[in-house]
Parts: sequence; structure tokens; C-alpha cells
Amino acid sequence: MSDAFVEAGYAQGDIPLGVAPAVLAVDFQRGFTEDHLPIGRSAHVQRAVAQAVVLLDAARSAGLPVFHTYVDWRPDRADLGLWAAKIPSLAGFVPGSGLEEIDPRLLGASDVVVHKRKPSAFFGTGLEAILREKGVDSVVVCGVTTSGCVRASIVDSFSYGFRTVVAADACGDQDGTAHDANLADVSRRYANVWSVAEVATRVFRRSQVAPL
Repeated sequence: MSDAFVEAGYAQGDIPLGVAPAVLAVDFQRGFTEDHLPIGRSAHVQRAVAQAVVLLDAARSAGLPVFHTYVDWRPDRADLGLWAAKIPSLAGFVPGSGLEEIDPRLLGASDVVVHKRKPSAFFGTGLEAILREKGVDSVVVCGVTTSGCVRASIVDSFSYGFRTVVAADACGDQDGTAHDANLADVSRRYANVWSVAEVATRVFRRSQVAPL
């Protein structure tokens, strides 16, 4: 973190933790995690998947709710065209393609799966209402990709008033440069950015939330 940000007053402390956390796993779907596909073949993404297995297992062991998001679009939807104009490989993310399926390495029997069509896990979905109904006060974010849908979900989690924590090593991108830059930035403003091990110790062990 540069001295300029510190001198301007950014990142002066941690966001206080709540007692009712949930884990939000953003877009750990086969289209983004399978290593023979354009996005999933990133070594950085594969590392994040391995660490997310550890994180999600720890969350379930603590009785915490786990939410997954995934994206796909009907071929006739205009928003698919907007995405594919920038990222042509997303044109195949249509229902029934298999690319929308949550990676089985990460999906637990009690996990909740939320469909989205935009970058943020909260935009145009019922996620915020589900979290409120559950009494969740804190959201632990992991997923892919850090500089895209993960970052958008972090910002919206904060905007909705959830105490937001990012499990840094359970987030992946196409390379470490984009990942590091984006997590450095959100840590200045919106979230506590900790390792999986720190999240398990500092968040999961102090929770009082009931399982779904």
C-alpha cells in the first residue's frame, strides 16, 4: 500500500466483525474453474479453488451458511451480447451447456445456489433478502475472478451494510497482478482482506449463526 493512501487516511483499521457470518462463493462454476477452458486454466484460479475447498469445509464444519453464485444467459438475451463483446468465451455460457454448473469440488449438499446475470452477486438477485431473513451480519467473500465479479460483489456487500471480509487466497484471477491490485484497493475502503487461515480463526470460530 502506497504512503499516499495512508497519508490520505485510507485503511486506518479493520471493519468490526459481527457474530452471524455467511460465506459467498462467487462464480466457482465449471466455465471458470475447469483447467482445460480459457478462464479456468489460469494457475491463479486453480490455486483459489484449492484454497476455497479448505475455506468452505471450515465454514460448513462451523455450521455456517454457504452461498454460491453462477452466471449464464439465454442466447437471445441482450446482456449476453454485451458480455461476449468484451469476453467472447462467455458466449457459450448458456443454460444446459454445463459451464453454469458449480464445480463439484466446492458444492456442499446444504449450500444455496443463486443465479445472476451481472457482475455483482447482489444485483438483480434475491441474495440480500435471503441474508437478511437469515440474520446474517457479515459476509465472507471468495471466488473468481477477483478483478471482476468478486470485486463487484465486495463493493455491493459493503454497500448493503454487511461487514465484509475477503478470503484473499480463495480468490483467483488470470494473474496475480490484477488480483493483488484489486484486493489492495478494496482493503483500503470496503473490506477486511485476510487469508483463509485467518478467516477460519477470526470469523468462523466466533460466530453464533444457526445453519440453514
